[in-house]
Amino acid sequence: MRRLISTVALLACCQLPFAIAAGPVAESQMFIRDAVNAYQSGDLSGYVSAMESALELNPASLSSQYNLACGYALTGRPDDAIRLLEQLARTGMDFGQARDPDLDALRDDPRFEALLVELDDKVETLASSEPYFEFPQLGLVPEGIAHDAGSGRFFFSSMRTGDVYALGNDRRVSRFASLPNNGRMSAIGLTVDAERGLLWVAAAAFDLAEGYQAEDAGRSGLYGFDLVTGALQREYPLENSGFGLNDVAVGPDGQVFTSGQALRRLDEDAGTLLPVDTSIELFATNGITVHDNGHTIFTSSYPVGVASVDVQTGDARFLDLPVELSLYGVDGLYWHDGHLYAVQNGARPWRLLRLALNDTLNSVVSADILELGNPATTPMTGAIVGDTMYYVGEGAEPDNVPTQFPANVQQNLGTVVIRSVPIAP
Repeated sequence: MRRLISTVALLACCQLPFAIAAGPVAESQMFIRDAVNAYQSGDLSGYVSAMESALELNPASLSSQYNLACGYALTGRPDDAIRLLEQLARTGMDFGQARDPDLDALRDDPRFEALLVELDDKVETLASSEPYFEFPQLGLVPEGIAHDAGSGRFFFSSMRTGDVYALGNDRRVSRFASLPNNGRMSAIGLTVDAERGLLWVAAAAFDLAEGYQAEDAGRSGLYGFDLVTGALQREYPLENSGFGLNDVAVGPDGQVFTSGQALRRLDEDAGTLLPVDTSIELFATNGITVHDNGHTIFTSSYPVGVASVDVQTGDARFLDLPVELSLYGVDGLYWHDGHLYAVQNGARPWRLLRLALNDTLNSVVSADILELGNPATTPMTGAIVGDTMYYVGEGAEPDNVPTQFPANVQQNLGTVVIRSVPIAP
């Protein structure tokens, strides 16, 4: 139970004083916080009770399933623990079951041994990608990546500095643009808007940013930089926006959408980002992409799964899934050539998925794993160019951690790694 809660869910929980979202998933985060406190104080009964409430409110949470299984094992309920662990094994999720001391009470149970064998068969590394580029600077904490077809350049964002870097065809890197806030916000999601000649950057105030101050919490914004010069052309700041914006996508008709605390669409006439009302709660939305029809959005609620949203009606629903598939922990999300592609970095091991949907776009018909647990990096997001995805993540941490970085950044000190993987069916 070393990872009590996923990174994005933890950020959401920590930002709850500034959040305005309400609903069962948001409430489940409160119970997770209570469970963490109970576990750390040695109150195992209270821990189990809180985790049961969290899982009841959000049954799609794999981390809640796993941590509740640990709680059952610690409190003499092996049958309940095995039941949850068997569900995780069917989806191929490895939270360290074979090594976690919280599960020691199950070691001699043949059912536990059998699910570990099943899990081993499903988590064998699949490394289909090739190295494309590595930038040696440490501590940038890369997040977004985008490609400009016109110039052939890639862009990647830094959550640490609030800068966007350009990677040219000559493989040289330069600082392309900086957020207008003196490093107090993180540059997160990126996308190229060729029609407007802009690079859109979704930004939010996180403590990973080198200039972050406590009063910055809740600040966020969407910024558009000239694709040629990097000059700031558009800015749509938000205040008191919870944990802010996360990613950005442009539809085939030019409509701009953002994910984060709430789904939003850009109203250029009004000069602001307007919330998209949805029929169900979409908590902590992360990846976002637009279908070719222009009005169906796919977005990932990190602690739950992937939802489809009709922005014309507000009708939203989470995609129906085969029993062996979970879309918990999806970060990057892309609609391309009739398929939905998902970077699932909240799963263990991480995976890159190609999803085929039904005609009504509300159910996953089949899923192919294109990359699984490649140790070279855990990707954050990707950019699709032709039949290839280029994804960005952190490389290996240095042997000696520089002391000038604060503790939370020292956990994210790898180089910037970009890898390419073929994705065509």
